[in-house]
Amino acid sequence: MGNIEDYDLFLERLAKIYFDIYELLKDGGYLTVIVKNVKKEGKMYPLAWDLARILSKKYQLKDEKLWIQDKVGLAPYGYPSAWASNILHHYCLIFQKK
Repeated sequence: MGNIEDYDLFLERLAKIYFDIYELLKDGGYLTVIVKNVKKEGKMYPLAWDLARILSKKYQLKDEKLWIQDKVGLAPYGYPSAWASNILHHYCLIFQKK
């Protein structure tokens, strides 16, 4: 998965994994996906939001929680000519089988 360069193809293949396990969950069961948005080569990819949108086609998005990595220091990449910080949080996306 990590070698897929096309973002849309990556999203499609990642979502397929969660769609494939749908039948393994009991009715009303929950699935929590821990994911963060990604910065790569100066571009921001809203992975958590895109994945939530796609998975909502089959699962019901029930809640989101933030997992803050407070032990990781803030890194101001590109300073002083540009600003891009490291990502210090993950989204815990909580879905329920419809």
